[in-house]
Order: sequence, then C-alpha cells, then structure tokens
Amino acid sequence: KTSGDVGVFAKDASDGKTTAQVRLRYLKSYEHMGAIDVSCHGGCTCVPMVVDAHWDEKRSTTGSAEWTVTPAELRGDNSAECLVRLEVRDDPPRPENKSGFKFKLIGMNLSW
Repeated sequence: KTSGDVGVFAKDASDGKTTAQVRLRYLKSYEHMGAIDVSCHGGCTCVPMVVDAHWDEKRSTTGSAEWTVTPAELRGDNSAECLVRLEVRDDPPRPENKSGFKFKLIGMNLSW
C-alpha cells in the first residue's frame, strides 16, 4: 500500500464547536482508477471509509467525499489537532477494475 498523511490541522475550539467536516475532491474516471482507505490519527477520530475513484461512465470528472472529524481531546489552549491518512488500496473494490490503482487528489477542505 502507498499512504500519505495529507491533512494536519489545528483549531481553536473555544467557540464550542468540537467537530469538523472534511471534504475531499478527487479525479473520478472509468480507466485505471483505484480506491483509498481514509482514516484519522494523531488526536482525532472519524469513521474509516473507502473512497472509490472508478466509475462506469466513459468520462472523467471530479468526485467528492465528506466526513466528520472529532478531536479526541482539547489541549489547554482549546486547540485540537488531527492527522488524516489516505492510503491507496492494493485491491480495487470492483473486480472488473483489475488494473486500477491510481488515485489523484485534487483538494481537501476543512470547515468547522
């Protein structure tokens, strides 16, 4: 597997909001595209998920995935950190996509 820790953030949570929405934008296409495992580490939690960049339409477009991140604990200054890990899967989730292991990240946004 190939992995990358792509998101580290800190937030002053003194306003009472202790969860964040993370949105991932990626290339979605019909050829050679794979999938990634998404997980959270380093002071936060999220529900692990699989993002599949392959689809059957004969065109490429931008796909998106969104999930909630919760800090495990706030530090003394009311800040929190999170490390989001994206890991390319060795096995494509669709059996018909045997040659697809590519995943192109376009962007990642965080909103509190």
